[in-house]
Amino acid sequence: MTNFIQRTITGFMFILLMGVALIAGPLSYAAVMLCVIVLCTKEFCSMLVTEHSKPHALVVYVVNILAFLLTFLYFWKSIDIRWLLALIPIVWISFFIELFRNRGKEPFLNTSLSILCEIYIGMPFALFNFLVFKEIGSYDWKPIICLFVMGWVNDTGAYVFGVTLGRHKLYERISPKKTIEGFLGGILATVAASVVIYKLGQFAALPLCIVSALVISIVGTAGDLIESMFKRHANVKDSGRILPGHGGMLDRFDAILFSSPVVSLIYYFFT
Repeated sequence: MTNFIQRTITGFMFILLMGVALIAGPLSYAAVMLCVIVLCTKEFCSMLVTEHSKPHALVVYVVNILAFLLTFLYFWKSIDIRWLLALIPIVWISFFIELFRNRGKEPFLNTSLSILCEIYIGMPFALFNFLVFKEIGSYDWKPIICLFVMGWVNDTGAYVFGVTLGRHKLYERISPKKTIEGFLGGILATVAASVVIYKLGQFAALPLCIVSALVISIVGTAGDLIESMFKRHANVKDSGRILPGHGGMLDRFDAILFSSPVVSLIYYFFT
């Protein structure tokens, strides 16, 4: 099986399984997102561990899970928004751990890496709730499915155009296989998908659909390159092996982690 076919089948099955979970309701949505958060956090923390650095994984898990869970409960059950303030002292725990760590030789590095993981993974997933809850208590799975579909189309379109027409490297130092032709092809495919989504009436007005498609393609590609930069520094090819043709869960969500916060806030404030 070629890598393209394997990658396409994995991407399609991933969207299908995510779709079933999201359509089933808010509880299944929260459950699947919490599983993805745990896997992404595990993979990213593993990349950050070196001879000289060790992020505070337990604190990171707690912050990332609570960031999503508290925003979810705020939108779903209208809990007091002040509960989110509980995240502040939890984040501070990283500083105290370094203070009392017997062999903590890199307090700046370890604390910074812990906070990086919380921002890189915890914040984007928390902002997904702005996409599925337009109003308090009003769960709508369609916008997030549209985001995942456009992300998948961008990934597939970029791969197809890159393999067939790619001649000019996009950013060879970080990702030697990415080409300008693939990047532009991904944009065209995603914009086309956004028009279809608009015609189906599943997301928003046409201008907002197109803007979202551009954000997913452009900002998402930047997110993909950033994860490639992290992997290159950590000297790993993939963040994990859970998804055939894609690698780890973080490899599947690298573009979404950067594009989804922008799309979520655009959708929340302009629809």
